[in-house]
Amino acid sequence: MAAPSNFKRVLTYLQKSSQSTPILADFSQSIVDYYVTNGDICSVYPRLENKKLILFPPEPKKSVKIKRPSFCPFHNLTSELASQLSNDVKQRGVDVGVCVLLESHDGLVLLTRRSDHMRTFPRVWVTPGGHIENNETLHEACFRELKEETGLTVTSDMCQGSEVNILALWEVYM
Repeated sequence: MAAPSNFKRVLTYLQKSSQSTPILADFSQSIVDYYVTNGDICSVYPRLENKKLILFPPEPKKSVKIKRPSFCPFHNLTSELASQLSNDVKQRGVDVGVCVLLESHDGLVLLTRRSDHMRTFPRVWVTPGGHIENNETLHEACFRELKEETGLTVTSDMCQGSEVNILALWEVYM
């Protein structure tokens, strides 16, 4: 299936300090390893600007945690194996996607089931989500994906306190 005409990859950029220039995240590295030397969790401040998700060092009250899964293939990638990756893979960047965690007033969480024909994880229960379209904010992408995948129309004013938050970031390799 071809990508929609308004689809453009949104890539992840990393910035270590407010004085440094954001760099394109390398597909063959763990993002968590860029920010911390030990552990599987770090805090960052994510901001979507100019079709780039830039991960800044955390700011008070504006940071979210990013967690690397225990099975992260790139955390344990040896230099020998990394040298065997094609340049296309090494230079592809890290794509940004969204998922929606929608909780009802009685504490239930909405999940959807992936179809049988899906290449990755067929028939698995997941939160609704997908790519970011041109000129969308992270929140707009969440609401659009929710509508496309479930038929539900949700706006920020329908949320508790009219607030929609980024809860967490994580590394996923497919």
